[in-house]
Amino acid sequence: MLVLSVLSLGLAGFASASPAAPPSSGGLSIKITGPGKAVKSVGELKFTAEVSNAGSEDVKVLKYGTVLDDKLPTRAFNVMKGDKKVAFKGVETLFSAEDADDSAYTVIPAGKSVSVTHQVATLYDFHAEGTGTFTFEAVSNFKVSPSAKERTSDTNALPVVQASTESVDVAITQDVGPRELTRRVTNFCPEGDNKTFIDASYQESKALSWFGLGHNLRYNGSDGIYQDYFGLNPVGAINEALRTIAFEEDPEIYTNCIDYYDSCASGVVGYWVPYFADVYYCKPFFHKHRASSVCDDDFKVNALALRAVWTFNLLSRGTFGLVDIQSSCTLSKIIPDEYSIYNAPSYACFLLEIFRAEVCTAEPPIGRS
Repeated sequence: MLVLSVLSLGLAGFASASPAAPPSSGGLSIKITGPGKAVKSVGELKFTAEVSNAGSEDVKVLKYGTVLDDKLPTRAFNVMKGDKKVAFKGVETLFSAEDADDSAYTVIPAGKSVSVTHQVATLYDFHAEGTGTFTFEAVSNFKVSPSAKERTSDTNALPVVQASTESVDVAITQDVGPRELTRRVTNFCPEGDNKTFIDASYQESKALSWFGLGHNLRYNGSDGIYQDYFGLNPVGAINEALRTIAFEEDPEIYTNCIDYYDSCASGVVGYWVPYFADVYYCKPFFHKHRASSVCDDDFKVNALALRAVWTFNLLSRGTFGLVDIQSSCTLSKIIPDEYSIYNAPSYACFLLEIFRAEVCTAEPPIGRS
């Protein structure tokens, strides 16, 4: 069964977290127009999101997982019924800027707005909640490119900004029958190179988790690398997440190399479906490198170039409820402690950095600033 820890429950109420004090939005705001105060059926749940740019410069925004994406079945809204979060049934993507083209972004001109329409009946489990009034609030965190005109190939250069937004209440009075996303195919990843590649990354991610547990038992959070990524967070809470991955053998979590949900868009390395806890890998993943590459003097790579990091990030969402607050190692070091404990890349970057320090250089990280 899917493991949801006490830590992951701390994420209830927000699905796309951000630092406590995100950078200036540059005047981005979101206006939501719903189908009215009440509808008879979930099939009538159609929303238009208007994202406006009140700034003096054009803004280039990553679409995935925001109201700007009307193609992929990603989370554009947080949906509540009373104080209970409605389960999301779509996909959560992991993005790599170096593998993306401009189709992954939307440019909002200065002083202008962009409108996108969403049908949400298949993306949330309204059936489990029954009829009643639901609150729809737009996901307001955007990853913004430093240039609206030039291509961005560095995921580190996509800081999170927060737009102002609003919520809309809609009552569903009759039909909340289940709706399902359409799958393209039904078979799993066949035997062959891709399956072997996925299996190897899975074993590497588990091995790195074991390595991290051993490191924390030795230093108990006193080393500089731990403090860079987790600050004053208790070591026990971090170890709980690492232990979950290290011991992960859940037969209900499936890994796939076939794009069931047609969501392997530009720059998407992989995605998972939280409702089923299934993991799907896209073409860019199969160009990533083995974990031991970080020790190769002739082949310097960053964490996001390693297959184990992407598998760890995907598995940690399904097994422990972590999220992607900041994607890169550089940005993961500067988010507040209260958010780093929830940030999947913080864990993956921490593991790779201690691996470099202790295995590649054989130098313990004590005293590192």
